[in-house]
Amino acid sequence: MPEGQIDIFEFRGYIEDDKHTGNVVAHLMALDGFFEFKDGRPKFRHLPGSWVRSYRTAIYNIGKTESWKTFFDGCLATFQREGLQDKAFSADSTPQNGSESTSSDRVQAHTLLQSVPTHPDHPLYEDGDAERFIDEISDVIVEPPEPESNEPTVTPMAAALLAQLMAEPAERPLSLQFEVSGYMALLRDEHKDSPSIEMGVATAIANGLITLLKESQLSSDFDSEDYRHLQAAVRYFTVSEDANSDYEAGGFDDDAAVFNKVARRLGREDLTVSPSKLTTK
Repeated sequence: MPEGQIDIFEFRGYIEDDKHTGNVVAHLMALDGFFEFKDGRPKFRHLPGSWVRSYRTAIYNIGKTESWKTFFDGCLATFQREGLQDKAFSADSTPQNGSESTSSDRVQAHTLLQSVPTHPDHPLYEDGDAERFIDEISDVIVEPPEPESNEPTVTPMAAALLAQLMAEPAERPLSLQFEVSGYMALLRDEHKDSPSIEMGVATAIANGLITLLKESQLSSDFDSEDYRHLQAAVRYFTVSEDANSDYEAGGFDDDAAVFNKVARRLGREDLTVSPSKLTTK
C-alpha cells in the first residue's frame, strides 16, 4: 500500500426492490484526505474486507432505500453533507499542506484502486453486468497446478481466528467474490516487491473460493451453516496477517488448511489445495 494516511469510508444501507432485498455496502478510499473522483463524482467501490478492517475510519448509515440508485444518491448526499467533496484526489493532484504522501504515492493509490472493481450494482451498470463482470475477474485468476495429497492442518491459532470470523454477519456471495478478487489484485501488486509471496498457492485457494461462492448461489444444498463456514474461509484468506503472514514463504499454508476443511465439508474434495506441490510464482 502507498505511504500516507489511508482512510476508508463505509456506506451501509438496505435495499428492497424486485431484483434485490437485503443489506448493501459501498466504500470510498482516501489518501491524506484526497478521494478518487470520476466525471465529477466520487467513485464508490466494494473494497476487500481485509482493507476495510485495517483502514476503516467512519461508517455512514444510509438507511432503507427502494433501489440501488436511491442508495447511491444517499451515499452522494452524505458525502456532500460531510464536506468530503472538497478533498478529492487524482493521480496528478497536489498534496495538502502537511501531507506526508507524495505524488508517486497518489499514483500508486490510483493504480491500486484500478485493480478493484467499481461497485457492480452501481446504477451506471446495466442489468446482468454484475454477473458478467465477476466472470471476467475470475478469468484473471489462472488455473493452478495439480496439488498432491500432503497438506497442512488447521492449527489452534487458525481455528481460533476462524471461530471469530464465523460470528460475522452474512454477506452476499457476489460481495465475497469481490473481496477474493480484490485481495488477489493486492497480492499481485505486492508480489512485485515481495517475491516470497506464494502466488500459486494463493491462486489455487482463490479459484476454489470463487467456485464455491458461485455454487452457493445455484445449489439448494447450501444451508446457512455451510455458508457461514464458506464466508469465514473467504475472510480468513483475505486477512494478510492471520496465523501466518501471507507475505512470507509458507504464508498460505494456514489459509489452505482452512479452505480444505470447508471444501470437504461441502463435498468438494476435488478443490482441496496442497501448498507443497504448487510452484511459487
